[in-house]
Amino acid sequence: MLTIPTIRVRGIFATALTVLLRRQGYIIVDTSRVLQERLGLPYLPSPATVTVKSTEERPDNLLIFSYPREHGVEVASRLLKTLKYATFRESKYGNNTLVHAVVEARQGGGCRVVLPDGREASVRAPSPCAGMASGERTIKLLTVIHDPPKGRTGNPIVSGELRIVGLYSIVSYPGEGVSYSEHIRDTDKMTDLLLAASDIIDISKYHVHFRSNSRNAEIGIVKDEISKLLDELKSLLETPPPEEPGVARWGEYLALIGVPRPAKDMLDELRSEAYPTIRFHHTLKSFGREESRHVDCAESAAQVYGAPQPRSGTIIMGFLVDKHPKKTVVIDHLQPSGRSLRLGPFMVESVHVEEERVKLILTRTFKTRGVLDALGVEKEPGDIGRTYIDTDKWYVVHEYFKPDGRLLGVYVNINTPSEIGLGRVKYLDLHIDVVKRPGHQPEIVDSDKLDRVYEEGLITEDLYRRARDEAEKAARRLASEYP
Repeated sequence: MLTIPTIRVRGIFATALTVLLRRQGYIIVDTSRVLQERLGLPYLPSPATVTVKSTEERPDNLLIFSYPREHGVEVASRLLKTLKYATFRESKYGNNTLVHAVVEARQGGGCRVVLPDGREASVRAPSPCAGMASGERTIKLLTVIHDPPKGRTGNPIVSGELRIVGLYSIVSYPGEGVSYSEHIRDTDKMTDLLLAASDIIDISKYHVHFRSNSRNAEIGIVKDEISKLLDELKSLLETPPPEEPGVARWGEYLALIGVPRPAKDMLDELRSEAYPTIRFHHTLKSFGREESRHVDCAESAAQVYGAPQPRSGTIIMGFLVDKHPKKTVVIDHLQPSGRSLRLGPFMVESVHVEEERVKLILTRTFKTRGVLDALGVEKEPGDIGRTYIDTDKWYVVHEYFKPDGRLLGVYVNINTPSEIGLGRVKYLDLHIDVVKRPGHQPEIVDSDKLDRVYEEGLITEDLYRRARDEAEKAARRLASEYP
C-alpha cells in the first residue's frame, strides 16, 4: 500500500488544483493530456490513492474519494485550510465500508438495519434478514454501499453482499464473475486481468471488480492484492460478530468541498501562474457551456496578446445579463447543506460594469399575498421588491415598497460574493441576515442557523467569522442609511 497520497485531478479546477497540490508536495498521477501540455508534466501511470474532481451535477463542488481512507482525510483537510472560505460535507462511512450492524427481521418479511452510529439504513439485495425468524435480532457483518455526505437527504444503503476494497480491485461475496471500471477499455488488458483473477479466486463464488488503477498496473501486483483481499475477507467471515456494533473495515473515503466565489478567486490566481487566466475564470466555468465558451474565447485572445485584459471577466458577466432575451435573472440561493432555493425571476433594471465588479439592480412586482421574509411584514399584490447585487460585496440587499413608494422594510441576506452567469445569479447563503423595519433599529436574525452549520462542520471557521463580521457591518449600514 502506498504510504504517501498520489492524486488524480479532473474537472474545471484541475489546472489550479494541480499547481496547488504539487506545491504542497503531492505527486500528481494519471494526468490528462491537457495538463501534461499546459504544465509540462510527465505522465505517471502510478495508481491514484485520491481522486479530486468537480462534480457534474454542481461544478461548484469538489468530490474527494480515496482508498485508503486516511489519504482522503489528509488531502481534504489541507485543501480546506488553503481555500479557507469553503463548505465541507463528509460521508460517515463512504463507500464499501464493512460494518457490524444490528439486524432485525420484521413481520411480513421486512428487514431493519441500524448502523453503529444509530442511523437506520435502507437494504439492498441480498437481504441480511434472509433466513431469520420474524422478530429475531442479531449483529451481522454488512457492507455500506452508499452513505450520502452530511447535509444530503436519504438513508445510507447496506447490502448483505460483502465487499472488500483494494487499490486495484474489489472482491465481493457472494458473487460471481468479473467487471471492469469504465476507464479500462483495452481488451487485451481486460483479458489479462480476467485470467489473473481466475488463477487465484473462484469466480463462481466471488465477484472481482477491477478499479481504474488496474489499467496501468502490473498483473503480478494485481494478483497479489486479490489474494490478500480474499484472505482478509475469509478471516472476517470466520470471525464471530462482536457484542456491540462497529466498523469492521473501512472502505473508500468520500467528501464534498463546496467552492464559493472567494475560493474560486484564489484558484483563479493559482491557475494564472501556469496559464493565461481571466478574472472570474472558475466562476464562469462553473455555470456551464455557454459561459465557458466566452471564457475560452477571452483566454485564447490573451495567448495572442500576452496577458488577459483586466476587465474581460466583468465584461463577460455584464454581457451575459444583457444577452438574456427576457432581460430577467433567477437567483440560486445555495446553502452549506448542499440544498438550494431558486428565487425569481427578477427583471433587470440596470447593469453597471466596473473594472473588477458588476452591479445589478433587479425588480419584481408581487402578484400574491404573503409575508416578506424575516421582516414579518405582509405583502400584497402590486407591492414592489428591489434587489441590489454587487459582486464585490458579501451580501445582497432587498428593499420592499408599496406601489406609492412607501418603504415596507429592508432585508440584507449575508452570503459569499455573488456570481453571474447567463440569466442566473448564485451565491452561498450564510444563513445569518439583517432586517430593518421603518422606525426600528436593524436586527440580526437567524444567527443560530449560522452557529448550527458551523458546529456541524459544514463551513470553515474563516467563513463563519466572516459571516458574523459582515452581519455586524450590514446592521451599522442599515442604521445610517434607512429611516
